[in-house]
Amino acid sequence: MKWWEKTPSIITDHYEEIYGLNEGVTEPEVEFLISETSVLLKSNILDLCCGTGRHSIRFAELGYKVTGLDISSDFLQHAAEKSKKLSLSIEWVKSDMRDIPFENKFDLVFVMFGAWGFFKEDHENFAVFKAVNKALKMKGHFILDFFNLNWILDHFQPKYWVERKTGYFLEKRQFDTIKGRLNTENIFIKKDGKILKWVTSIRAFTLQEIIKSLEQEGFRICNVYGNLERKSYDLNTPRMLIHAVKDKLN
Repeated sequence: MKWWEKTPSIITDHYEEIYGLNEGVTEPEVEFLISETSVLLKSNILDLCCGTGRHSIRFAELGYKVTGLDISSDFLQHAAEKSKKLSLSIEWVKSDMRDIPFENKFDLVFVMFGAWGFFKEDHENFAVFKAVNKALKMKGHFILDFFNLNWILDHFQPKYWVERKTGYFLEKRQFDTIKGRLNTENIFIKKDGKILKWVTSIRAFTLQEIIKSLEQEGFRICNVYGNLERKSYDLNTPRMLIHAVKDKLN
């Protein structure tokens, strides 16, 4: 089992707390997605690699038609339970992000919180863009939120920890310069004594590599930002927010 298939079963119940993903984080991200794309109410939106559904739920609350796709049954069940409690109608789909089972349906597809670059081979990661192109309507929007490789290397922290409400989150990081991957051993020590352990491994792409692949898959690049406030992307911005539009079929 690959790490991205195994990890959710370990951390689902604590995922949002571990990574500090509260309403104060989610709301500005949703506001950015809406204002950047000018997507109209009742438009069809795909939350790709939706996790526990925080963005999907907020979009549904605002009146959009939302589909959340993830490979993890645990994440999707958690998301579905939350949306049911709020009486929200959201379509939850279990699938690999390289195999989106829709065609010409969505006005907006987005990947937030760096949920991309999981796969071993570059062509597997870029296959996601091909799948997104197929799922989007012509002139539909794609937003990719990823980390800035240059910033990561210039500010590399091999160890990191933070206290959360119910425990302590620790990361041990290693950057594989040969394979270009950020590998992390993660530990969450709950205050009740329970310990959760998992690993992640993300392929670190440059902006140029991503743009080249997007353009090859029929996208036109609209904007690239360094943060949600639309700061220009440069060496000193930890985030990379790419806005592309489907210009042609791939």
